[in-house]
Amino acid sequence: MTPQDLKEKRVVVMGLGLYGGGRAAAQWSFEQGAEVIVTDVKDETALRDSVVALNKSARAYRLAHPEQELISITYALGGHREQDFTSADLIIQNPGVPRESPFLRIAREKGIPIHNEATLFYLLTPHTPKIAVTGTRGKSTTSALLYHILKSHYNDTVLVGVAGTPDSYSFLNIITSAREHEQRGSPLTVVMELSSWQLELFEEYRCHPWISVITNVLDDHLNRYSSFEAYRDTKKLIYQYQEKSEYTVLNHDNEYTRAFGQAGVPGTLVWFTRAKNLTGGGCFIEGSSLHCTESEKNEFLCDLADTYQDRPHMVENILAASAAALCAGVTQKILCKAINSFSGLPGRLELVREISGRLAYDDTTATSPDATRAALRSLGSNGDPRIILIAGGADKNCDYALLGSDIGKYCRALILLSGTASPRIATSLGSFSSTIAFANSMKEAVEKAWSISREGDILLLSPAAASFGMFVNEFDRGRHYREAIQELA
Repeated sequence: MTPQDLKEKRVVVMGLGLYGGGRAAAQWSFEQGAEVIVTDVKDETALRDSVVALNKSARAYRLAHPEQELISITYALGGHREQDFTSADLIIQNPGVPRESPFLRIAREKGIPIHNEATLFYLLTPHTPKIAVTGTRGKSTTSALLYHILKSHYNDTVLVGVAGTPDSYSFLNIITSAREHEQRGSPLTVVMELSSWQLELFEEYRCHPWISVITNVLDDHLNRYSSFEAYRDTKKLIYQYQEKSEYTVLNHDNEYTRAFGQAGVPGTLVWFTRAKNLTGGGCFIEGSSLHCTESEKNEFLCDLADTYQDRPHMVENILAASAAALCAGVTQKILCKAINSFSGLPGRLELVREISGRLAYDDTTATSPDATRAALRSLGSNGDPRIILIAGGADKNCDYALLGSDIGKYCRALILLSGTASPRIATSLGSFSSTIAFANSMKEAVEKAWSISREGDILLLSPAAASFGMFVNEFDRGRHYREAIQELA
């Protein structure tokens, strides 16, 4: 298959959404000369911004390419139509669409190919080296750090699929450049972040990255999957079809990824761990230093003393990215320099500012209880609770019991945003005797947190829940938090 094969074919983009993914798929298909049908269960009023933006970009493309006879984009909004799925030549499934959709089942029965952006990218760039990162927590930061390391080693390196950073491309926007590099014989090296939703179709197309990384598997996304086991097993698809010459990088400290490795992988297994006694090849911590081992040889890589002091939450990301970078041939000198010059990503335990002796952190991408627990353990001091936590939002059917215990250890107060997860978080607190307050907006939450804070406290946004309802997405939630903090200042 080539992009040219889509000319005058019927491409159904299932799920336009509000965040740009469906719009990018429709625009790309349109530019290949396809007849594009965009369908969504939401109606045109709810999707107005996305429809306007897509029509505007389609008009701009027409004006720039008057020589091409392009077929218009049509819409089927407010519900899906069976005829669109029985007459399509290709369906592009977007993240909000569950794989159990009856319309996708109809298409499968008709033998119509179903792709997402990641599988299309794999299919259309077969000779492009791909380093893929997944996991419940830390995949965005690990991907960005790995890209930061590799671009010093491989001149033509790109980052794909990481939301909230200007350095990252979408899968479909990079296809043309990747194919041009393949034709010149100097392929791009692509570092990509993959969600479990994107991995769902890897089995069908037997996709296999050159280097696969799983940061961890934690309790999350149970609003999407029938069970934790179903979610966990989807993560294994990142390495399931790798060849012997390819690499799988796994977290030895996480019980589920450790079990993946112990069961065996088709490629070369590489571990990363905080523990010194690592059996097999991989990266580990000794004191405050990063080391790697291979064939019983222990090699010092980098001193992480400053990281341990200022950004202890980054250690696991550094271990994962370093193990993958070594598989890709990066030297110790380049690796250490890149680690020390990496500033992190916005919204991932990001220090916003200090105000009157209080530190304000933005951890808006913590959308699960385990993610918020990691933030509390990183910033908190057991026995001297100084954190005023802003949490809550839309529930994803997660277990909040352990989070409640950690809130009791590390938090002096809790401010809960409106949402279905917030009552469940409150119920998990047990005998928590400190302040609990509720807020109907981020501004109100920040003002309440500030009113009870004192010098030496930490104001932390780490929601442990999704952003649906009150905010457009988690980055919009973080933006409102930072704006409210700046108003305080």
